[in-house]
Amino acid sequence: MILITGAGGRVGRALEAALQERFPDRVVAATREELDLTDAARLALEMERLDPPPEVAINCSALTDPLRAESAPEESLEVNCRGVASLARACRELGCRLIHLSTVDVFSGSASSPYREEEIPDPRTQYARTRYLGELSAREVPDHLILRMSLLCGDGERGDPLLAVERAVRRNEPLAWEDRAVSLFWMEDFVSVLQTVLRSDWRGVLHLGNGEACLLSQMAAEAAGLLKASSVPELTGGSGPASFWEATGSNAALDCQKFTQLSGRRLRDWRVAMAATFAGPGGS
Repeated sequence: MILITGAGGRVGRALEAALQERFPDRVVAATREELDLTDAARLALEMERLDPPPEVAINCSALTDPLRAESAPEESLEVNCRGVASLARACRELGCRLIHLSTVDVFSGSASSPYREEEIPDPRTQYARTRYLGELSAREVPDHLILRMSLLCGDGERGDPLLAVERAVRRNEPLAWEDRAVSLFWMEDFVSVLQTVLRSDWRGVLHLGNGEACLLSQMAAEAAGLLKASSVPELTGGSGPASFWEATGSNAALDCQKFTQLSGRRLRDWRVAMAATFAGPGGS
């Protein structure tokens, strides 16, 4: 039995759809309203009531707005840290594996090369600190795996950074983003990787992404070329996609070689993934 927490979000919805198809009648997907991680007593009770009990919990629940974390730090701490701690305790009691989704933002962004799994996080912002504390809480489960990602895209849902790029290209508009190095990760490949992870016994930390890192300006240029646009959107500075903002450094890229070493699988390059997305029905 697989439990997905935070199933009302973009990532949780994608996982629920894919895993329900792959593991019919073996997936329980709970939104925050249905299973609130900040209510420790109810969380433990509801997980104990599941029949059969979950063998693995995938935590997609998080508050991912860094500006909100600065203005309402207690709320961010409650969800991103204490909520994970409550889930970890419940998993530990049930002997349940915990797969916790995390972010490159646990690093300051000041490194000169993509971050490796063994590097020690150095969070710079309030948001980043809460996400790192969440990772530490997840580690309290003996059978845990922390999956860090940089920039999920390609699903066409609200919040997909590729939609913003495509819109800017088609309208010949600038992008209010700071340029920085990222590791693009297509939602389709993420879901595929999760199915591999579920068949594994990997523990610790794993970084995920499609091939080598790229600059956001390279992402925009590649999209403009594929869409046969006459110009490339200019990056004019701003908070940018996902959780990146001015308080973080220019490096939001992850070294993702460990997944290939463990699985024997080499994920497609981000350029190939983008070309496939734009070649599909109706573009992205």
